Amino acid sequence: MRRGRFYLSSKWLIGIAIAVFVAVLSGYFFVGRGTTGLGGSMQLPAVVDYNFHIRPVLSDKCFACHGPDKNAREADLRLDTEEGAYKALVETAGMHAIVPGHPDQSEAYRRITSSDESVKMPPVSSNLALTDYEVRLIER
Repeated sequence: MRRGRFYLSSKWLIGIAIAVFVAVLSGYFFVGRGTTGLGGSMQLPAVVDYNFHIRPVLSDKCFACHGPDKNAREADLRLDTEEGAYKALVETAGMHAIVPGHPDQSEAYRRITSSDESVKMPPVSSNLALTDYEVRLIER
């Protein structure tokens, strides 16, 4: 080390970079539900598009049981297509999984927001849960 200048070895620089990376990740993963992960709340879009906004949420949380795999599909409900998501439910006469713009008429929304574990979706046993933002997005 020269006099008057401060030099860091590459080991120190790598250690500092890792510490900063971990600090950023912990801030991302350990914030409250319904936030962007960096401390701010996400604004809901003015217009909600099924394929752009809703389908990715359902893909992460619902497709294992209600997706394209016919052998794994439950309740004959297919949420990976608009047609399947909007059609009348087989098991509940007169109800639809998703009714665009009418969450009060949407069985999927009712189950997502239910506090009754016997009807809650995704089921508690799946260890999956929608964030507040995802619920608000589906509500729209």
